Amino acid sequence: MKKNSTIKRIGIFAFTLLALNSYAQTPGTLSFEYTPTSHPNGYDGAKHTLAIWIQKADDSFVKTRVRYCCGGSTNDHLPVWAVNAGGVAYYASLGTDITDATTGATLPNFQMRSITWNGTDVNEAIVPDGTYKVSVETTWDHGSSNHIVRSFLFTKGANSDNQTPASDANFNNISLIWTPSITNSIDENSTSLELLTFPNPSKGIVNIKYNNATTVKIVNMLGEVIVNEKLTNSNNNTYTIDLTPYTNGIYNIIVSNGEQVMAKKITLSK
Repeated sequence: MKKNSTIKRIGIFAFTLLALNSYAQTPGTLSFEYTPTSHPNGYDGAKHTLAIWIQKADDSFVKTRVRYCCGGSTNDHLPVWAVNAGGVAYYASLGTDITDATTGATLPNFQMRSITWNGTDVNEAIVPDGTYKVSVETTWDHGSSNHIVRSFLFTKGANSDNQTPASDANFNNISLIWTPSITNSIDENSTSLELLTFPNPSKGIVNIKYNNATTVKIVNMLGEVIVNEKLTNSNNNTYTIDLTPYTNGIYNIIVSNGEQVMAKKITLSK
């Protein structure tokens, strides 16, 4: 009888651990970037549509990060994203969820694209830990043969997930990093990756205070990388940049140490 009771307690303990792991909701930041292959036979030169979104492993929708398209003959050119985001394949701007997403018209060029995701759904609730994927869909030149969709699996959880997926005919220099959040302050004695940005909003000058970071990138609302610099342990680990030449709006400040990434948004208001 005692043996059976022990087995029962072990079973309950194991089930409890499994349940806790299933419902863990670790905050953090996903950083994803790639350089697309240029296709000169796009709409009027190199113009093309693009959507990048987060899905669960079972393909259910989580959140759109960027959507560039829609108007006239391009409305049916993001069919996979449109259906996944709650709309219809033939009309990407009808009923699709673009909460907290960067949107715009067709993109004018094929250059590096970068997004971040804070681990939340469209209601800004942190989603449960588990396997997710970032999906990319793009179309150029109106033809079905000039249309691609590619997804990249990653694990959202208490551990970092750092990947450099293989390039193919359309995707190059791919980087995907999930970093769980640890702190929002800078501890100079800490060995963790840390980031602060100030002032926010900024009239132009932005100070980036970091710890244990080796690179900094600044990404505009089009997903274009406007700054890509190496960092050194100098100037009290502060990097200062003047964004005055750029247009008002929201920018993503992203620092990395090659294994982890951290991002902050800053508003430029001159």
